[in-house]
Amino acid sequence: MPNAHKYIRHPTEIPVEICSLSGVPHNLQSQPHDGVGISFICTYPWQKGMFIKIRLPMVKPAFEAIVEIVWVKKRYSYYEVGVKFLNEEEAFQGRMCEQMCRIEIYRQKQAGEGRNLSTDEAAMEWISYYAEQFFYREQVMYQN
Repeated sequence: MPNAHKYIRHPTEIPVEICSLSGVPHNLQSQPHDGVGISFICTYPWQKGMFIKIRLPMVKPAFEAIVEIVWVKKRYSYYEVGVKFLNEEEAFQGRMCEQMCRIEIYRQKQAGEGRNLSTDEAAMEWISYYAEQFFYREQVMYQN
């Protein structure tokens, strides 16, 4: 599906930092691509078309990217925001970071069940159980 953007829902258990950009450069624009964006929940009513900076501090080094807000949906007392990355490289990095977030959640859940896995062990298990369905399921659920 050309120019369709798909959104991976960022897990609420992992913080995402959002920063507005003052004085956005005039040449800042997204390149056309069929990449994947992310969606997240926040309490601020961001506006479609704005450029913001997101940061995922859980990933080491922290992942940072400037993204474009593509949609905003009011949900009860919060907003769900869909953003797209500005180019394919950042879209790829963003997908990998979202996968790392899910691996960390899996590792923490296993620790809660008495299994203390290293990050590498958790990654190997998570990939064998969930990687194949990860992108397909998330992308289909949140197409915009």
